[in-house]
Amino acid sequence: MSLMTPPRHQTSAQPHRKSPKPTLDLESHTRQALNTPPTETTTNTHDIVIFSNSMCKRIDERRFYRGKTTKVYPKSGARIEEIKNLVVNSKETNPQIVILQAWTNNTSRQSPEECHEHATELIHATMEKFPSAHVIISGVLPRLVPLHRNNMPNRVAYALNNMFSRNSQSTPNISFVNNATSFVNPSGDILQDLYWDDVHLNNKGLGRLVINLRRAITSVFPHWNPHFPKT
Repeated sequence: MSLMTPPRHQTSAQPHRKSPKPTLDLESHTRQALNTPPTETTTNTHDIVIFSNSMCKRIDERRFYRGKTTKVYPKSGARIEEIKNLVVNSKETNPQIVILQAWTNNTSRQSPEECHEHATELIHATMEKFPSAHVIISGVLPRLVPLHRNNMPNRVAYALNNMFSRNSQSTPNISFVNNATSFVNPSGDILQDLYWDDVHLNNKGLGRLVINLRRAITSVFPHWNPHFPKT
């Protein structure tokens, strides 16, 4: 008997090839990860935070207030209820100033009392979300009709601004900016050169709104130095 290992059986079949590494699942998973929006887990910290409808979306965050970081969260066409959702779901952690500009899109559909009810809910939600912040209510901007005429949006705006003014005087950490006084002449006619349509501000009008907001911030923190852009 031979002690040698018998030779392996040879055939004419092709040599065995190694199977390629399974990469399909990995590539598919990678593509899925790239195409899936990441879950927002990070937080943001800015000195000044603005929650707004389209009125504030063109504000230059870098130049809004010198020495302080600013973040604008705009939502075009948003009503007060939608701005409230922006506030509640915000990832901001500890702003010192929170500005609310949220009222215009409610004034053509709701009474002053209904608007004020929604506004109160928004303000309370903001104070609960940011308990250490000072809240600035940026008043309702007028539309391109005289305030003394029988016009629903401006009548509601006028009444709502009066409510804001009264309530802010009795509530700590709340300030009110009555924008209407700087967008109309003594006769109650709106300054048309501040608008590019009957609702939205042009660059000149936005500049005036920014000045109003800076003054309000400075009244809260007099030691802050506002940066007024060159004209």
